[in-house]
Amino acid sequence: MLDANHTQPRKKPWYGRRWVMVLVLVLGLPIAVFLFITFVPLDDQGNGVHLKLHATKTNANNALSSSTSTRSHPYAQLACGRVAVVNQHDHRIMRSVAQQLADRLAALDMTETVDLIDLAAAGKIVSPGERLYDLYVRLDMPKFERSGLLPTGRTIDTLITAQVGGDLWDSHHGYHDNQTPPLARINSRLKLEHQSTTTGYESASARYTDAINGIAEQIGNDIEKKLREVSSKHGTLVQLPEGFYPAYAPLPDDLPLPDDPALVQLISGHGLMVANHTVWSLPTTQPTEVLRELLDRLKQADWNISDNNFDSEHVQTHHLRARRGEAVYEAFEARHLGLRDIRGEQRTVVIRYRRHMTREQCEPHIRALFTDQTQPIETLMMFHGNSGRELRKMLAEQLMQRDHLPVLAELAVVRYLHKQGHDEQALTRLQQAHVKQQLSDQSHTKEIKKLGREITGDKQWEPARCTVEQLDAAGYTAMSLNKPYVVEVDLNQTARFYLPEYQTGNEQSGLTLVGIIVERASIPEGTYRISMRRGTTAGSGSGSSSSTPHHPPSPWRGSVGHGYNNTTWLANAEEISPKRFRVTLHVKTPESRAEPPQRANQT
Repeated sequence: MLDANHTQPRKKPWYGRRWVMVLVLVLGLPIAVFLFITFVPLDDQGNGVHLKLHATKTNANNALSSSTSTRSHPYAQLACGRVAVVNQHDHRIMRSVAQQLADRLAALDMTETVDLIDLAAAGKIVSPGERLYDLYVRLDMPKFERSGLLPTGRTIDTLITAQVGGDLWDSHHGYHDNQTPPLARINSRLKLEHQSTTTGYESASARYTDAINGIAEQIGNDIEKKLREVSSKHGTLVQLPEGFYPAYAPLPDDLPLPDDPALVQLISGHGLMVANHTVWSLPTTQPTEVLRELLDRLKQADWNISDNNFDSEHVQTHHLRARRGEAVYEAFEARHLGLRDIRGEQRTVVIRYRRHMTREQCEPHIRALFTDQTQPIETLMMFHGNSGRELRKMLAEQLMQRDHLPVLAELAVVRYLHKQGHDEQALTRLQQAHVKQQLSDQSHTKEIKKLGREITGDKQWEPARCTVEQLDAAGYTAMSLNKPYVVEVDLNQTARFYLPEYQTGNEQSGLTLVGIIVERASIPEGTYRISMRRGTTAGSGSGSSSSTPHHPPSPWRGSVGHGYNNTTWLANAEEISPKRFRVTLHVKTPESRAEPPQRANQT
């Protein structure tokens, strides 16, 4: 029996018991962490540490359309060493896509510096006085729609646009004169419609991972392919003397510009043969009125109007161009890339001011280049179109001292000899140019005929068919049936062979020419392509090619085959050092026997 003064101890409430607190910590903390990483990204700006978790399945549909144009002259080269990837949209998809694209472009062997620029945050792309970029990749996302939630299913419908070129915006009009930098100007426009449905789980920092990777791959593949195609045709810009890069010239104080607070200066820098290149953009719903007002102000400021196109029904062909001294002023509406139904009435007027080096400023630097015996022929030929009569004479005289000229350099010498009255020498070298252009992807037959008829006065003049002696002089390797022949060449250099007249069974074949070249394939990165082109001096021919992945550190190997007139033409290539290859060609007949390779030296 308990004492009357003694009371029984009071029990703690259930929420105050130790086991409950432990249970809350054990279960509640993981749940809180899970909710945090699911809905709150640890880093949404690309800095610090990401915690990316995702286990998803995505069904995607991508519809890509693109078009590319190139403005150049025969000696131009592609400038792509310094690249700016400009992102115009602040959505996390675009930030991540732009980052992946910048990383991919930076890994290419043709680029040196790739900068990622968030236009909304930076405000400018090139600040006054800075060096211009060679290439701009401008990304935007004019459409983004989302419906549904994870884990049951989230659907996104988006449209991505990209423009690649030497200018941030490109117009329908292009101009070229003898002060224009000798560059191949690429303008590629791309639209990607991406629709995808994702199920599963993803953390906040991993949101849209599958869509981002798919979009970046589609856009990256297309851009890389276009750059490789243009660089394969024109080559990439070599390092030029600093004299071709003038100091920055400030903008004139009286430059006519719209009186609109929305006008934004995005670029103002200097570059190859350009002392000032400045770009403004102006969002407006009345682009034609803006251009007409600029036209009036330019006239009042004594600018010479060289292009004033306001007569077309298509607003985007409206283009204004004016000159004053060495300065060029352009204004036009930016291309809408077929997005008028999305962008509504909003348009963008682009204004460009450019001041080139004068001919007098360029001449001493070109003269020094033409007297430098160590300069590659391709570098000398770049400035052929920027040279006057005296400089072209200097160029021709140096070229005549070189061996194994390319076709275009040979034709430049032919023109010089003809103007000097040495027509016999000119015709001899013209025939050499005809021999060299055999197997070339770019035929110069029309130009050769025109020059020959101009020199001889014979309107029916035709170049003679190639002879064995001419092929030997041009560096071709002579072959015979059933014997492999080996030459060593560089990347993008053609190994040239010829096979004299031969007979297999009842088939008689004439003098046959063969060219084998190893090039970078368009995609994927690290893949080479070997191509074989067979032709005859009569003009007929055929070709084939194949691509093989490259898996460093093992040397790359590739092969290609072709059948013709009861013979098999087999070409193999093996990488022996970076960008240098051993090429073997073997022409087999059914009765062939294994023979040791016959080595040949080819320049």
